[in-house]
Amino acid sequence: MTVPGNVNFTYYHCVSEPSSGRLLSKLISNSATATVESCLQDCWQYKFAGIEYRGECYCGDTLNWAGNTGATPGANVSESQCSMTCRGNTSEFCGAGLRLNLYAKKAVLPV
Repeated sequence: MTVPGNVNFTYYHCVSEPSSGRLLSKLISNSATATVESCLQDCWQYKFAGIEYRGECYCGDTLNWAGNTGATPGANVSESQCSMTCRGNTSEFCGAGLRLNLYAKKAVLPV
């Protein structure tokens, strides 16, 4: 299941990372007990949160869609591409390889 968010964040979309560089700048955690909620809590002070590859939690205040110079940009992709379950809760989706379940602070929508 795709988690809709929490009191601070709302779900945006499944997105791909740029081919070089990261959409969100800060890897905050990569935990064996990762859940969407734990990532959203860890990113409370940022505008965006994303969880990828079963538990890598990224945060940032800007989205680097372009990536590094010459990269193929990140983009919205099919929800089916974010199909890996979270390490800490296998009923939740936590992205996939180079695919993030992206959340935005409710105050900054639309993305």
